[in-house]
Amino acid sequence: MQVKGTMFNLCLRALVLVWFIIFMGTALKAQTEDKAQNSETPEEILIFRTSLGMEDQAEGWFRFQVSAFSPILVVKVNGFVQMVTEDADWAEYENTYFLKKAKNLITI
Repeated sequence: MQVKGTMFNLCLRALVLVWFIIFMGTALKAQTEDKAQNSETPEEILIFRTSLGMEDQAEGWFRFQVSAFSPILVVKVNGFVQMVTEDADWAEYENTYFLKKAKNLITI
């Protein structure tokens, strides 16, 4: 009797494993197809600094331009939203900076 119970458990485990593999394969295939359908060609955005690269003052103005091939939706500098003109695909910005004696990063 012990052998029958063991065989049943092995068959049940094998069946569950096969179902799991089929489920995962189907789920991965569906995700791949979904990404392929939803992926559009990536829009190119150009961000370039117009202020000096190296500064010798602890405070000043950081100037940059944003250019895109479609209307700009939002521009953030260190998490702060900047004004964007409606349907504009090009904009120029000027923000003040106050440098610390450590590493300073400006995220756009």
